[in-house]
Amino acid sequence: MKIEHCGAYIFVFATIQFIVAMIAVQLAYPCASYCYSILTNPISDLGNTSTSTLPYVFSASLVLFGILLITGVVMLRLAFTKSRTLTIAIALLAISALGAMGVGLVPENVDLGLHSAFAATAFFFGGLSLIAFGVNEHGAKGRKRYSYYSMISGAITVALFLIAVFVLTGLPKSGPGFGFGGLERLIVAPVLLWTIITGIRFHK
Repeated sequence: MKIEHCGAYIFVFATIQFIVAMIAVQLAYPCASYCYSILTNPISDLGNTSTSTLPYVFSASLVLFGILLITGVVMLRLAFTKSRTLTIAIALLAISALGAMGVGLVPENVDLGLHSAFAATAFFFGGLSLIAFGVNEHGAKGRKRYSYYSMISGAITVALFLIAVFVLTGLPKSGPGFGFGGLERLIVAPVLLWTIITGIRFHK
């Protein structure tokens, strides 16, 4: 098996293990006056050591996700078109992965400021990396659709992140309805889906 194929499998596994861990911790989250809501509760509530039932499962999964993402993209680089843009794309994704690891290592109830900085890094640089990967593959034969998909996915993440930061900071973070948690998941979803699709695309 070629090294880039191993990287593709790592991409898929990294994302799936994180999604499974996130769902498991959500289901185990205790209900007080209200239950955990994916529409309002921030994702980081799952790693809160004061409120979550399984915070260390979530945090460990997030750290593992970051490690695997960096490992996977280094191995997968051989499958992409070689250029200076590719180096930038890989660097951006690695920064995003380090941000994700920071989110896991520093729970929101330990240091909210540092935790938020790590989360912003993960979201923003994750979106930028997808745009860069798309630009890198735009001229490659048979990869135009993948290129557009990558750029659009990254643009969605960056745009929603900026909206969350500058426009919708007052969204509710608990209770019923649509709030910060729902927007946060819309921000991260394109990146998670991209890692799975990229892994599947380059696995052979």
